[in-house]
Amino acid sequence: MNPANQDTPPVLHEGDHYRHSSFGSLEDVAQWQFAGIGGKLFLKEALGLSSMEVSVNVMQPGQGMPFLHSHRQNEELYVFLSGSGQFMVGESVFNVGPGSCVRVDPAGVRCWRSTGNKPLHFLCIQSPAGGLSSQFLEDGVGAGRPHWNRPTQEETEA
Repeated sequence: MNPANQDTPPVLHEGDHYRHSSFGSLEDVAQWQFAGIGGKLFLKEALGLSSMEVSVNVMQPGQGMPFLHSHRQNEELYVFLSGSGQFMVGESVFNVGPGSCVRVDPAGVRCWRSTGNKPLHFLCIQSPAGGLSSQFLEDGVGAGRPHWNRPTQEETEA
């Protein structure tokens, strides 16, 4: 799905309050590159995100981050989708796999690696630590019932 000359996935649909894009399947993630590193795709630009960065990532069996790192202001949430691996934060090392979620505050020195015989797919979500102004229930505003009987964008454009 990734043409060699594209850094971000295409915008498929866009409206007043949304943007829709697709990077393809999990298997397609390996084709995306960031700074010459395969298997990493940032979504901020494609989706017009304003207060977070999201990356879709894959590490092949035996592959790992070649360096430890921390952040100045952003906390990160890693959501593991498939494969198996190990995650290191400071002196702690633990196993991760499908369904594992790891939050690391900015000062946490971190690294991870793929330890299984299948690729390790995961999302990484970054946002400023302490950036949420309210709890999700207080922030949500009801807007009526969904209208699933409407045609999809694809049906309208056909």
